[in-house]
Amino acid sequence: MLVESGHDIAEIYDSERQARRALSLVVAAYNYLEDTSLAEPLHEFAHHVAAFVNGLFCCPLIYEDGIYWRECPLAMMHLRFGSSPEVVSRQLCSICGLDSGDCLTHAPGQTYLVVARLVENEVCSCCWRSNCADHVIGQQYPVRAYVVRPDFRSANFSRIAVVNRPRDPLARWSRIEFPTLFLENRLGYRPTGEPQECFYCIEPCKGMFTAEAYFAGRDATSFNPGDYIEGSRLLAVKLGH
Repeated sequence: MLVESGHDIAEIYDSERQARRALSLVVAAYNYLEDTSLAEPLHEFAHHVAAFVNGLFCCPLIYEDGIYWRECPLAMMHLRFGSSPEVVSRQLCSICGLDSGDCLTHAPGQTYLVVARLVENEVCSCCWRSNCADHVIGQQYPVRAYVVRPDFRSANFSRIAVVNRPRDPLARWSRIEFPTLFLENRLGYRPTGEPQECFYCIEPCKGMFTAEAYFAGRDATSFNPGDYIEGSRLLAVKLGH
């Protein structure tokens, strides 16, 4: 329709990009403001923007490795939970380099004399910076006691939890598996990669889902797109933006 009306292809692609970005920004705003008086107006506005985007440009499901995925920002907005990584890292005493929980000698905030040397992956024992040019190896300097957190890249990510209020409001899931059983029920056959459209934004709003509500009572006879996880397969996770 846009092409027939004389619009340039590049202009159409740019318009689609901007429209989809607008929807993502509205959803991001909701994630930040969900506990304020602006939440419900943003919720309604997101539905209008999503319907506008779908009406002009359509919203295909993504097919990867035998699975259809829904990446609709509006659908993701209605899942009121996100991801929280569990990180295990060391915290050291700035004076002796021991684990801060094991050091009973140096009181935080107090100043002690420290001999400059290289410790913990070649960092200075006085300022805990690499490539230090302020402290001469072997000389003593007054150093305030505090908790040192070594290079974060050495931290251990042990697991990812699903939480209703992620510390980062944008740490939300970016896609969910679309139930193939629903497509099979709608089409009369089981699709294997044929293009399929997402119509979440033009369906009646089903309300918001916490993790407890979303994962409770799922069964193979529930054919509501957005409400059903096929089998026991977990959803894809994105840790943030």
